[in-house]
Amino acid sequence: MSERTRNIIVGLTVILGLSGVGMLMLLFGFIPHILTPGYNVRVQISQATGLNTSSRVKLDGVDIGQISRIELQKHPARGVMLTLVIDRNIQLSQQASCTVESPLLGGGAVIAFSTLGLSDEQMADWASTDGSAMYAGKRSSPIAGVAQNLQSTMEQAVAGFRQDLKRPIDSFVKLEEDFHQLQKAWEQVGHNIAALTEPRQSADVDAGKAPGNLATIMQRADARLGEIQKTIQQINDLVGDEQLRGDIKQSAANVSKLSGKFVEVADNLSVTIESLRKTSDQAREGQGSLGKLIKDPALYDNLNDAVLRIGQAADEIKLLIEKWKAEGVSVKF
Repeated sequence: MSERTRNIIVGLTVILGLSGVGMLMLLFGFIPHILTPGYNVRVQISQATGLNTSSRVKLDGVDIGQISRIELQKHPARGVMLTLVIDRNIQLSQQASCTVESPLLGGGAVIAFSTLGLSDEQMADWASTDGSAMYAGKRSSPIAGVAQNLQSTMEQAVAGFRQDLKRPIDSFVKLEEDFHQLQKAWEQVGHNIAALTEPRQSADVDAGKAPGNLATIMQRADARLGEIQKTIQQINDLVGDEQLRGDIKQSAANVSKLSGKFVEVADNLSVTIESLRKTSDQAREGQGSLGKLIKDPALYDNLNDAVLRIGQAADEIKLLIEKWKAEGVSVKF
């Protein structure tokens, strides 16, 4: 191999190596200052741990530049002053927050600007591009960032969970209102039952001092039961009186005998009336000696009046017998 060929191969190898290093630098976020024209912004922080001159600058997650210088502040000031190079096409709000964020695993720290929560007026407060713009930065630990992300996720989950529970909660509130109404109704029922069973005197109810209730009804029922028991006892005493039962039996026997005699008299009167009716018929036809006497009006009238009186007496006797039967007096014929 000639020396010229060897030099060409070495040159190509160097060029390829430098190209590879450049690609790696670009992949890891290193961009030479000469390739990043823009305006300067300064940030004051307590310490620069994890930061270097190749650390990137981001606005709401978008890369907008990098750190160009890191230097300690002069006494008596404390902390570190960072100089950032921001892309000329990007405008920063002076009200944006500045935070040093360090990833939990791998990678370097970055300067992160955020406009979250800014109003339109605050967004329009643009930072100066002549290098005089100053921000007060603060550090954010990886755990704090994870916690913040977790909190945000949890808040979103809780908001969704609350939205999902809104309808059941509304239903539960309606159920609670219905339960309160039912409770009031049952309280009123309890008051009514208490008023219904409250001890009261029937005398006060009769006097109009208080309305009647179950207590007064029970008192009146007890009084009526006492009266009924007393009446039953009197009937039992009356029925158990041997002398009274004997008198009743004797009276019934006497009435039976008397009714028999009245029946016998009624039968005799009936026979007599029948005979008189036959005699009267014969007299009207002019038969027998009575018929001859009919010509005498006075005699006829007397006989007719006697017959009428006898008939009335027989009717009264029958009515008397029917009355006895209706009153429970045993009448045997």
